[in-house]
Amino acid sequence: MGDFETSLMLLTRKASRKLRDNSLLDERVAGWLEESIRAYQEHSSRSPSADSEPHWNLITTLQTPEEDALFIIALFDGDQATIAAGRGEMNAVQNFCSRGLPNNPREIIEAARALFNVQERALNWSVQELLQRLPSTNPGAGHFERTYSSIPVSSVPAATPIAMSDETQQSLESLLSKAAYTNTDNLLSAAAVTQWLPELLEEIADEVQRFPEEENEPQWGLLAADSSFDEDAVFVIVLIDGEEIRLAAGRGEVYAVREFDDEIEDAREAISLARATLHVEDEEITFTRSALQSWIDGS
Repeated sequence: MGDFETSLMLLTRKASRKLRDNSLLDERVAGWLEESIRAYQEHSSRSPSADSEPHWNLITTLQTPEEDALFIIALFDGDQATIAAGRGEMNAVQNFCSRGLPNNPREIIEAARALFNVQERALNWSVQELLQRLPSTNPGAGHFERTYSSIPVSSVPAATPIAMSDETQQSLESLLSKAAYTNTDNLLSAAAVTQWLPELLEEIADEVQRFPEEENEPQWGLLAADSSFDEDAVFVIVLIDGEEIRLAAGRGEVYAVREFDDEIEDAREAISLARATLHVEDEEITFTRSALQSWIDGS
């Protein structure tokens, strides 16, 4: 075990002392850290001004409310990464991640220190050093894991847009225009949605590979443009149930949209619950999984 792995293990073990359920595997923390670095680098490569902007990622496990939640924060500032670990009452950690975050990303660790028990010693490494030292294995996300990031969700998709039928493409563009209402910053394009749909299918396939018992279960996904807190987030929500795919679009307060996945227990209720808690346009677009696959194959 190398110096970095040992340091990371000691950091997380001290923060999670006596925690039984709300803990994280050392391998998962390392895997999440690598995912966070890749997302930071990808965002920086697509955004000309991003190189000078700090960003943070946070991971926590929220399984048992009777014990503290463990959390790890990774702050990326230029080529430097600072990693801190702490713990706090579960609801307080959730509220912090949803509503208590500082406007300046550089202040994320100190803001957490002011509220929670954060280990005094943080790890400081260069991003390139971390990539060289991180192990290649990643056990994947756990059921009770939550991740948060200052990198806008809308900046993540980077695949090639698929070529939908003209009728479906026009319906999608019209639906997104209605959902955007008067927005000027948080906007979703039809191209962004069609970039994301193949990635959603890949995520579902990966999930089924890890949990084969979910193969015949309905699945859902949500893509949001939420980079500005000055206006509502615009989102699309997709429900895949057997061969049928339903797509709806709407808008809602940024934090409400980001927290929406916490409310879903049955995928079949995803769109109806979104209608009950957020503003969702009446119109829906429906198509088949076979049609979607043919669009992907033809792109």
